[in-house]
Amino acid sequence: MCKQVERWVDARITGAYIYGLSRIGKSKAVRDWFPALLRESYGDRLAVFRLIYAQQNQSSQLSFLKRIAHGINHNHIKASGASDLEWRIASYFIVRGLKATLRQVVLFVDEAQYMTEIEFHTLCNLQNLVEDAGVRLSVIAVGTHQIQQQSQTFILAHNAHLSARFLAHRARFRGIRSAGELRYVLNGYDETTDWPEGSGTSYTKYFFPGAYENGFRLANCTGILWDIYYDLAPPTLRNKLEVPMEYIATPMEILCKNHAAEHESLDLDKSLLTKVVRMTNYVTMMREIVGAHLIDQAEDS
Repeated sequence: MCKQVERWVDARITGAYIYGLSRIGKSKAVRDWFPALLRESYGDRLAVFRLIYAQQNQSSQLSFLKRIAHGINHNHIKASGASDLEWRIASYFIVRGLKATLRQVVLFVDEAQYMTEIEFHTLCNLQNLVEDAGVRLSVIAVGTHQIQQQSQTFILAHNAHLSARFLAHRARFRGIRSAGELRYVLNGYDETTDWPEGSGTSYTKYFFPGAYENGFRLANCTGILWDIYYDLAPPTLRNKLEVPMEYIATPMEILCKNHAAEHESLDLDKSLLTKVVRMTNYVTMMREIVGAHLIDQAEDS
């Protein structure tokens, strides 16, 4: 997904959206991974910001601008109104963009499925102001499948330019889709995590020290755990199974907290792992996916 974002950045697109199922890890990616990985790839050649959209009963240009200012840590206390704040935010983006070699600013907007037409118009205004100064503002919206409906709404409302500007490019954010991907995640608990922070000790080694020294690894449970996810999923999802990241991370947290042990042998059999997965909302969530027909909308971009 980050490679896709980089392709959008390189193409200097005005807007794109990333969509996926709930609890799949999108917000974590926006908060931590996308900014960090873009910094690794582009260094100071690019300015990156993120905004968590907060839905309100009554939206307005000023309230949205205030949320943007808060999200990018811009002091807007002295702004006298919407136009003034809009100019201040645009100026802030321009200054940051001119400091970047590529003269480009990327703004991620999380929970964007709730954004209204007036708020997209506000982003359009900001882009125009920034563009006049020779800086590209690329807006990457991130949300659930609902965001796909916005494009058609714009067209029906004779605002096709908003659809073309912000929603012409799309990509699906996916969950864990194979035992191989699951093994990669579990191996992270075994080898690349660090707990307590700075100790150089992985989660598995910390919570199961004796078994770890004796060769135990959570990654060795991959086959059993993937079978459990498969068995507990509705039949219509099994051939295209996609496990949201929350329902992998939460069972691992339960195991570490409730079954930590010092002894050298550890048997995480299918019965225990099934019980742990059932302690999460996995079964209900997967049924809701079928009920909402989201799997039918989950086509590759």
